[in-house]
Amino acid sequence: MSSISHIKGKKIVKAKLKLKKPHSETCLEKVQGTHTCMAASQEMYRDLVEMAHEGITMVDPDDNLTFVNKQFAKSLGYKVNELVGRTLFSLSTKASATMMKKETEKRKMGKKSRYEVVMFHRDGSKKYFWLSASPMYGPSREFIGSMGVYADLTEKRVMEVKLKRKVRQIDTLYKVYEHARMVKPLGVVLNGITQEVCQALPSAKHVQAKLVFDQKTYTYPKKLKSFVKKIEVPLEIVGIKRGVLQVGYNKVLPNIVGEDSLKEEKKLVKNVAKILCKHMYARGVLDRHRVIIQKAFTAIIIVNDKKIAYVNPKFYRMFKCKEDQAIGEKIRKFLPNCTSQCGMDRRVRECIGKRLTGENIDLAMITQRISYHGKPSTLIRVNDISALKKAQARLSGFNQELQKTVKEKTLHLEEANKRLQSINQLKDEFIAITSHELRSPLTSIRGYLSFLVEEESIEQISDPYREYLIRAYSTTDSLNYLINNILDVSRLDMGRFQLQRQDTDIIKLTCNILESLSFQMSEKRLELEFDNCTGQNQLIISIDSIRMSQVFRNILDNSIKFTKRGKKIKVSIKYQAKGKGLCISVADQGVGIPKAKLDQIFDKFMQVKNTHTKYKGGVGLGLFIAKRIVELHKGQIKAVKNIDGGTTISIHLPLTD
Repeated sequence: MSSISHIKGKKIVKAKLKLKKPHSETCLEKVQGTHTCMAASQEMYRDLVEMAHEGITMVDPDDNLTFVNKQFAKSLGYKVNELVGRTLFSLSTKASATMMKKETEKRKMGKKSRYEVVMFHRDGSKKYFWLSASPMYGPSREFIGSMGVYADLTEKRVMEVKLKRKVRQIDTLYKVYEHARMVKPLGVVLNGITQEVCQALPSAKHVQAKLVFDQKTYTYPKKLKSFVKKIEVPLEIVGIKRGVLQVGYNKVLPNIVGEDSLKEEKKLVKNVAKILCKHMYARGVLDRHRVIIQKAFTAIIIVNDKKIAYVNPKFYRMFKCKEDQAIGEKIRKFLPNCTSQCGMDRRVRECIGKRLTGENIDLAMITQRISYHGKPSTLIRVNDISALKKAQARLSGFNQELQKTVKEKTLHLEEANKRLQSINQLKDEFIAITSHELRSPLTSIRGYLSFLVEEESIEQISDPYREYLIRAYSTTDSLNYLINNILDVSRLDMGRFQLQRQDTDIIKLTCNILESLSFQMSEKRLELEFDNCTGQNQLIISIDSIRMSQVFRNILDNSIKFTKRGKKIKVSIKYQAKGKGLCISVADQGVGIPKAKLDQIFDKFMQVKNTHTKYKGGVGLGLFIAKRIVELHKGQIKAVKNIDGGTTISIHLPLTD
């Protein structure tokens, strides 16, 4: 008799064959057929074991591996021959190894085992298995080891961990949202949120949170340690950074390594910060509205079913009542004329209000439809205009008196204005007549003196009188210049100043004036520079040559008068505005004009007084006349202060009328 062992499913099947003596050929054939069937069955069972989705192992009584299939070896990252001979305890966690030893003792007593074990992959990661172990026996029913079937639970456990984490995060966000909805002091809300965030992270007992908002700090727990690993998210509301939320660990934990280990937690903290910012924005808006309503100068009333449901503090002051005398009372008690027919178009209407003291007050009222606590209601805003009404009544009386006074004063002013116009006209006529009358004898005096200062006549006069005569002649020039200016001003004021336009070579006119003033410039040793930037030797323009000569002379006289000896005066002519205009400028190196006075130097009788000019003479009419003449030519005259001192006066004339 012989025995053959083979694996059938999860049990070892032993077949006993009784061989008859080979004296019978029939028996021999049966034995050979049985051997063939047994070999085929063994091969089939071996294939089933190798192709199984579960890991299958066999161990001896000391839990040393005697057989492993490919699936089990693959699950742990080894080859089959690398595992055979090793003990299961070397592949398991300490807790699982202890559990295996206890279950082996139970199998020695013939009991089967089903429990969860945790083993280490070759790369050090953990693998979770559901182990079903059965005892194996020898021919004499002695315990020879165990056979185990390992179902891989790793992916399931990982998903369960992720799901638990997700559920915990969702639960945390819900609690944070609930905290944000609560009508509680800000400190209570923020402390509650920091606590909820800490509970959501793994190893919560080592988690701590710090929230800084508007320079106030909230922490959980109260005594913080230094952060070892930290998640930090800024708190921004309407683009303005108001604080920061910091969540992290105060201890190095082995299961939290690398940046990806807290990827989900970072998302959670960002979502918490987003909810918090929305809450703070809404809270800020609500607080502002509450302050506005509490501090409003307008009484606000909400009416529901013709009864008062809400009023702000201004209402109590306006109607002189208390809260228990207003809430729940009919609105007609305070606003007798307020009925359901009151307009809801948000237009201002005047009405009469009634205080509890019986006193009537004038009100301006606006009404509109709103929803209050889910019910259709009416919002009423009223302002006390009693003082305004009284002021309007007084103002109406004042207006009537003022109108009478204004009419009387207007008549007086019209009469005074007429008298002033008449006096002004008389003044202008007097100046014109006086100047003209002065001019006639002055012309005669100047004519006689001119004969006397001629070379033939002057030689016949003795030396002291000769000098007196020359001075008298030059004085008549100055006096004649002054009288002519006064006459010109009078004509300009009276509108009698007429231009005699004719085609004139402006370049030649400028050169002639400069040549006529060369003696004065040489006396002061002034350097003259003439710059013709037009590129032309002749430039014809329609102007009053006599009056324009007067303008140039007045400007140049001032420049010569106020420029120190040895300095330079520069005269330039150039085109401007794409050839449509002409600019003639005179730049000197004189004492200069303050910026505040530049716009005033063209006023009548205007003179800039300082230490350099107060003894220079003149009455301040030259530049006034020059400006009016240029404006009659439809041009402009401007003055600017030079960087190096002095003044530049520029005349801008159009080339075409």
